[in-house]
Amino acid sequence: MKKTINLYQFRDAFMDIRPDNFSYEGLELLFNWYEEYEDGTGEDMELDVIAICCDWNESTVDEVINGYIVSTHNGKTSIYNDTVNDALEDCDDDEEERAEVMEEWLQDNTTVAGVTESGTIVYMGF
Repeated sequence: MKKTINLYQFRDAFMDIRPDNFSYEGLELLFNWYEEYEDGTGEDMELDVIAICCDWNESTVDEVINGYIVSTHNGKTSIYNDTVNDALEDCDDDEEERAEVMEEWLQDNTTVAGVTESGTIVYMGF
């Protein structure tokens, strides 16, 4: 048996059991991503909130940078990707440019559902 849900029901399912995983905007991006996936593949998806929370992340640009590009441990800074780090330095402090650089890098490395208006990026963990 299958039940079609709308955006509000999708959000409610997360708010019931995992209210802190994604913002409302992030959940809308995920809902739209899954709708497009279903339309493109013809495959109906089962809503599994826990699996989605395990597969996807919503992070600020700085969280993505600190998680994947630059790491500081015991006062020592390590750069994992010089090309991206150089591109970020070229952005100066322009947050929009930094977000574009990181979104492009994520798209090259994983699936990105999108960027929220508040600047967080929703992407599949890797």
